[in-house]
Order: sequence, then structure tokens, then C-alpha cells
Amino acid sequence: MVSIKLDASLLDAFVKEYQQYSEPNNGEYIYFFAKKGKLVITLYQSKKGYKVHFDGPSSLEEAKKHKKSYKLGDTY
Repeated sequence: MVSIKLDASLLDAFVKEYQQYSEPNNGEYIYFFAKKGKLVITLYQSKKGYKVHFDGPSSLEEAKKHKKSYKLGDTY
């Protein structure tokens, strides 16, 4: 699993990119949830901001793609 911080100004573009893979969710802090093949993408919202978790075989590659293109926070 790889997590990155997402700036609120990039939220709409991020959700739009994965909209076709979105699935219903009912988590209290889950803002957006999607499955792209075996990759699970969960966007969480908290008082501290937004965080994206990529979980699956291509999670690191997907996170690096967004970190570079969206100039996101550090992975951890």
C-alpha cells in the first residue's frame, strides 16, 4: 500500500480521472472509492486534509504517476 497527500485544489481532477472505476462506499471518512482492476483507490477526508491510499499490485507506479503530475506530498 502506498499513501500520498492530495491538495484540495486537485481533488476534482483526481476524482474525474478515476470516476469510471468508482464504486459505492459508506465509510465515514471515505470521500471517494474506486477499483481499477486489482488496484484499490481510496480517498480519505479528515480535518488534516485529503489522503489517497493505493493498494494492489501497481500501487507504487500509480502513486508515482500522481505525485509527479499533481506535485503531491511525500509518500509514506
